[in-house]
Amino acid sequence: MKKRILSILLCLCMAACMLPTVAFAADKGKAIQLGTNALNKNVNTEAAPTVYFGQDHGNNPGAWRVIGYDGSGVAATAGNMTLLAANNMDLSKFGASNAYADSDLKEAIDTLAEKLTPKETDAVEKRTLARGSYNEENTDCVAGAQVDNAVFWPLSTAEAFAVNQDLRIADKEQPSWASSFWWLRSPNDANGVAAVNGIGSVGLHGFSIINTFGVRPAFNLNLNSVLFTSAAVDRKPDGGLTAVPKYIGNEWKLTLLDNSRN
Repeated sequence: MKKRILSILLCLCMAACMLPTVAFAADKGKAIQLGTNALNKNVNTEAAPTVYFGQDHGNNPGAWRVIGYDGSGVAATAGNMTLLAANNMDLSKFGASNAYADSDLKEAIDTLAEKLTPKETDAVEKRTLARGSYNEENTDCVAGAQVDNAVFWPLSTAEAFAVNQDLRIADKEQPSWASSFWWLRSPNDANGVAAVNGIGSVGLHGFSIINTFGVRPAFNLNLNSVLFTSAAVDRKPDGGLTAVPKYIGNEWKLTLLDNSRN
């Protein structure tokens, strides 16, 4: 009988150890929410959510703004969320020509993508950047060869025009600096490349490919890869079952699904 009681107590102790340290909640306004529900509001507006994912060139947490969600917004497809770097993550000249496939800009963007963990990379929906030619504001291509399986990528001219202008401003404090400009992937009509200036205007002409401008990539994240969306403040409570507090902020971290676990 004593062995049976001890066995039951042992089972209860083991079960208690497996309980989560936080009582997760999916309802609105909570600091931890199931999936990505907290990120589908105010998409591609001045109040678009900020998500922390990966790292910038200085190994600081990468900040991104939500510009597309599940087929709505900029460069969005069903089941994916489109994120644009909140500001310039590096600086680079475009390259020796206006072809993106072998450009310095692509090398800088690929370097940022290589900072992702394998699980983060798996959660990204890879993209093909099709080749094409200049079509004024509707230019939605790269010059030169097509690029396959891009993890991070620069916006096209057409995509940049679709982004809320407030979000297009990379540095509101220094709009006149060249470091506040940022490259697009689309060619212009004079063997150059389009870019966005410091006040968020999309420029189709007048930018030399040897200028040093900002590297501001975008990417598509698979919505089904996100288990929890957590407020990007402080840390999770220690010990016990703690109620998830309310959260009125707009900055979030993600907990990704680990496909090796059930």
